[in-house]
Amino acid sequence: MRDEMKSVKEEFKKEIKEMRKEKETVKKEKENLHIEIDKLMNRIENERQNHETEKKRREEEFKEREKQYQTLMKKKEESEEKMKEEIKREREEWEKQKQEEKMRREEEDEKRRERQRDSETVE
Repeated sequence: MRDEMKSVKEEFKKEIKEMRKEKETVKKEKENLHIEIDKLMNRIENERQNHETEKKRREEEFKEREKQYQTLMKKKEESEEKMKEEIKREREEWEKQKQEEKMRREEEDEKRRERQRDSETVE
């Protein structure tokens, strides 16, 4: 009976030892899992921050390009407006010269007719 009790007691000790060992193993696994979870969470956070940084960089780049485009368009419009004004000024100048030439010819024609009339009257 004593031997049997001793055997049962030894068996219980063995089971307790195994349970403690298993408990320790589970605890280590749990710690390792927490470490792994923390690593993954840090990685996710870093990737999120990188994504945000890249997003801001792209937005700034886009804004800069848009600003350059607007500036170019404004310069183009100003240039076109200057060209229109120059063309208008040249056209007005040409019209003026044309009108002056016409008046000069008319005056010459009038003078010629007067001379012709004068010459006919003298004859």
